[in-house]
Amino acid sequence: MKRFLSILLAAIILSFNRPDLSIAEGIAREGTTEDDAAIEAVAEEGPQGNPAPIELSPTTYRLGGFPRAAALSDIDSDGNLDLVVTTPEKHGFTILSGKGGGTFEIGKDYPYPIEGYPLSIISADIDGDSTTDLVVLDSYGKVRTFLNKGDGTFSPGRAYPVEDYSFSISASDVNRDGAIDLIVLSANTHTILLNDGKGGFDTILSYPGGVNSPAKITADLNDDARYDMIIGNQEGVSVLLNNGNETFASGVAYPTGKMPVAAAMGDLDSDNEDDLIVANYLDHTITILRSNGDGTFQGPINYPSGKGPNSITLGDIDGDEDEDMIVTNGMSGDVTVFINNTVRPLEVLTDSLPQGRRGSFYETRLEAKGGVPPYNWAVVSGSLPPTLHLDPSTGGVVSLSKEHGEGIASEGEVEGEMAHGENMGEPLPSMDPPCYCLKAPTGLYRFTVQVADSAANRANVDLSIEVLPQPGTVSGKISYLGEKNGKIWIGLWPLSRARSMESFIGPMYTATMDTPGEYKIENIYPEAYRAGAFLDINGDGRRGGDEPYGTFTPKGSGGEPQTTVVDGNGAEVTGIDIELK
Repeated sequence: MKRFLSILLAAIILSFNRPDLSIAEGIAREGTTEDDAAIEAVAEEGPQGNPAPIELSPTTYRLGGFPRAAALSDIDSDGNLDLVVTTPEKHGFTILSGKGGGTFEIGKDYPYPIEGYPLSIISADIDGDSTTDLVVLDSYGKVRTFLNKGDGTFSPGRAYPVEDYSFSISASDVNRDGAIDLIVLSANTHTILLNDGKGGFDTILSYPGGVNSPAKITADLNDDARYDMIIGNQEGVSVLLNNGNETFASGVAYPTGKMPVAAAMGDLDSDNEDDLIVANYLDHTITILRSNGDGTFQGPINYPSGKGPNSITLGDIDGDEDEDMIVTNGMSGDVTVFINNTVRPLEVLTDSLPQGRRGSFYETRLEAKGGVPPYNWAVVSGSLPPTLHLDPSTGGVVSLSKEHGEGIASEGEVEGEMAHGENMGEPLPSMDPPCYCLKAPTGLYRFTVQVADSAANRANVDLSIEVLPQPGTVSGKISYLGEKNGKIWIGLWPLSRARSMESFIGPMYTATMDTPGEYKIENIYPEAYRAGAFLDINGDGRRGGDEPYGTFTPKGSGGEPQTTVVDGNGAEVTGIDIELK
């Protein structure tokens, strides 16, 4: 029981006793309304300086009746979020189909057999078929399921009894069996409906201890892993921080509008801190309190809404990676979609770049988000490897030959040196036809890139590109005049390991062939090597003393093994012939 109750405290909607006016917790995000004109408001200066104004563009959809709650989910699996709004006077709900770009089309009403008024609604895959189902809590104390047919329409499921005038429902895997369970709150009890894994909820657990006035929501407001509390009153909210010893600090009051009846937590200004959004039922406004990240909030920003806002739903409706807002308005019979056009902080998303290989084509692209596009890119410290160029308008980094790359480097690029790494010599000479490849000396090049937007915001990132040498190829001919048979092994040893050649121990590169003839070993790292080979008569991959063996000993070498140099420019070293004796 303690386990269930602890989850209830963290995951449930806590609210007024009145079933039509409840404050929703941030975990169960609900909906509100707004005017059709674009709205802008500038927050008071917080601890991080002057933040960008929160800009909300509302569109109102007239539904009639008394919209009470909303759920946001992709009902028809078309990639766009749809909106489901309860319509108590019709004893059902209405689906608004998402059309992309934050717009909706009002669909048909679903007057399903809901005896009481539908007060709360959630969307979740309760039967495990990878489609979004609906669960509705009505005023007669019934939890009703509606199973998605897979095409965006629903078939009524079953009804499960809970306490009359329960006022909120949320979804969570309470017993951690992989199936979505349901949690219902009322004035007297907490009720948990355990999912049987197929969308049925025959196991019902009830616990005494309902929610009394005043309204509450819980959230970790100061990142200390403890749930703090926000309590609503007639014209504001109070924030009580958790002391960690089962007590709370004295409440800090923040003004809102008259009779705050719904609330949600969400990051509206994209500063990675959840803000507090409150629906004020009697003065028809929405209040936003921007979080300072330490459990305190900035002054209220009030937005006009439709009449009687009574629920708030948050989600990324238009696919731009920030929180939009939906508000249901009971008195005016409509629902308002607020598209969030707040300018997010400018940041560079790219934090590392791929390695480049000398003599090969190189191409990558820097990415940023936030700010006010278009962007302008520049190297402001250090420099890219020679023959790499940064396109200031696209953020593309591409290899171009010197004769084709002049004038392309971004403004503000500063000449610099590679950070470290062996210099393999001068850049590769120009080729005919031109080589659109990386010609820089090998090494690690460090530099700083800056992106600026059209509003003069800037963001920097430190990056590096390692230039690797171009691997080479060694080829030649293996000859053997004897009569013994076996697989021929060819190996290359760096000079530091050359003493183990005769035993054929520790070659860096190997190749095999069944009969004497031409061989080729590719993708060899630049280095000085000795080449050797042997005939593996017994097939164990190791040279025995009686197995024929030879090294690269060209004429004029006095019979001594000679060094083979792979130079790092991708050239093929030929004529490395070996005779087995």
